[in-house]
Amino acid sequence: MKKLFWIMHDLEFGGAESMTIQLLPAFVDAGYDVTLFLVRTGGGLFEKLDPRVRLISPDAASLRRGLRPLAEALRTVRPDVVVSNLTHLNLAAILTARLLRLDAALIVIEHSTPSLNNTQSIKERSLASLASLAYRLADRVVAVSQGAAEDILRMMRLPAAKVAVVYNPIDADAIRAQAEEPTGIDAIDQAETPLIVAVGRLERQKNFSFLIRAFRLVRDRRDCRLVLVGDGSEAAELKRLAAELKLADDVLFPGFQANPFAFIARANVLSCSSEYEGFNRTIAEALTLGTPVVSVDCPSGPAEILANGVYGRLTPVGELNAFADALLAALGPIPPEERARLRARGNDFSVGRIFTAMENVIQSASGDR
Repeated sequence: MKKLFWIMHDLEFGGAESMTIQLLPAFVDAGYDVTLFLVRTGGGLFEKLDPRVRLISPDAASLRRGLRPLAEALRTVRPDVVVSNLTHLNLAAILTARLLRLDAALIVIEHSTPSLNNTQSIKERSLASLASLAYRLADRVVAVSQGAAEDILRMMRLPAAKVAVVYNPIDADAIRAQAEEPTGIDAIDQAETPLIVAVGRLERQKNFSFLIRAFRLVRDRRDCRLVLVGDGSEAAELKRLAAELKLADDVLFPGFQANPFAFIARANVLSCSSEYEGFNRTIAEALTLGTPVVSVDCPSGPAEILANGVYGRLTPVGELNAFADALLAALGPIPPEERARLRARGNDFSVGRIFTAMENVIQSASGDR
């Protein structure tokens, strides 16, 4: 039985965390002995962790305090495969595994587009510089989109054979079941006007100010509402912008929602206005629910998920009028056959297919050792 050692910081809501929750049971089903190491116990997805997965966690306040427990866990388990997620953890995993001289395939997963993500702070730029060196010691570097993979190859100058693409998995059955639940907000559950929904952290990267300005142009031409699902540091600023544009009654801020699928299912269109992405799981979730998508063609992920516009509308980055026009066009009636076509595309990101892709990476990395 092959031993898989998977590393995460915690299980808060997010793409890496969702991938962890969904893929680890599939590895157990396939006969792997699976251990999950969490730096910190807990998070919004923690209760969804499959009990068959062995959990090791020092419940440390920081990664620095979790390094020794990580080394002890690796020394005890002696895994055949180590998979780490997110840049700071990837660096720790590479350093620890190589110092211990583990005879294990070492795989790190990048969940963003490094060259864009590292422009935000000195810390992020430093992490990216270290990753450019350290990732050479990994057996495989996994990107969550082809665009992100190309960015990694260009930025880190790694051999092409060392970089693989594995998309984030989507649990279609679970999403569709949760989508049938009410949101608990009458203006949404009993909406009589079309809804544009966006889901994500209210942070600069998501560029919701651009979306609100585009919505002003849409609202000038027809009655509709915008729903921004999520919390973040820009919440107050975005609410002020909506008020300045005389949209206070038309832009809803329901905050963070554990079940965003109920909102997406009731949307006439799911919007993505991000400056950059690694993958954008929400777009794939919308397709799984048969909800039309309008996205800016940002790097990287949206164009891949939408097959360059085959399964949704893409507009150039920064072109406000084009984005507003696309949103307006998407607010029309949705034929049943179109919903079925979108759902079929969503199935391309099923847990089963993504598990197969991830296992292929593991087998390839193990075979190289």
